[in-house]
Amino acid sequence: MSEVESPIQVVQHPFVFRMLQVIRSERIAPNMVRVTLGGDEIAGFRTDAPDDGIRLFFPADPTDASWRPEVDGSKLVFAEGTRPPNREFTARRYDAEAGEVDFDFVVHEGGSASTWAVNAQPGHYLGCSGPRRSRMIAGQVDGYVLAGDETGLPSIARRLEELPAGIPALAIIEVANAAVETPIETAADLRLVWLHRDDHPGDTSNLIANTMRELELPAGNIFCWAAGEAVSMRQTRRHLLTERGVPEPRTRFTGYWKRTVTDYDHHLPLDE
Repeated sequence: MSEVESPIQVVQHPFVFRMLQVIRSERIAPNMVRVTLGGDEIAGFRTDAPDDGIRLFFPADPTDASWRPEVDGSKLVFAEGTRPPNREFTARRYDAEAGEVDFDFVVHEGGSASTWAVNAQPGHYLGCSGPRRSRMIAGQVDGYVLAGDETGLPSIARRLEELPAGIPALAIIEVANAAVETPIETAADLRLVWLHRDDHPGDTSNLIANTMRELELPAGNIFCWAAGEAVSMRQTRRHLLTERGVPEPRTRFTGYWKRTVTDYDHHLPLDE
């Protein structure tokens, strides 16, 4: 039996730090804020794939840009005590001509990113590094299966909007309730399923996998991408690899966060 090849091609990018500024912000759902960034240093920015990891730095004083680090090869060097809280995000939209990039933030208590986003005002500063690489779909893909929660929604929505016309796609998106559903425009042949946690009291870690179990997947050589709460993603991964027999090279799963775990490392593998 021939070995299954991944359709993903990894493209490396130069390591750059940018000090971006808020252009505008808006509440797009009860628990989500979209912040549009730009400024003099946006020139040359690129994000070639919907799941590019872009590290954002959230200063305690968003009017202060004096904490800017030095770039030493592929790492950042901060003066002692000046490194702000930071986390990787994916860009919802990038408009190179307008010099704008959008990031969507899930609003929750206590998070440095959430606190910064809720209070973002035009002119506020935010540090940005990356992406270091982009995972481009270069091989044959006959259809897509996309799944995730609010944290995976920006990547899912962007990928759907960028898909070729008519290609089959199944997207399963778990959100708190109907008020969090956001419009997604796509030319793909899309079946979109919204799941509401409020309708399922108790543990929802298997909500996506159980829903997927009842649905038909696109035919042919599919590519599966899922991101969200780590336990939920592990269940989704198990279903697609074990029950559906999707070859692992044609999948990508990421746990962006984990219930009860503060500062969860989303680079951790989801292997059983």
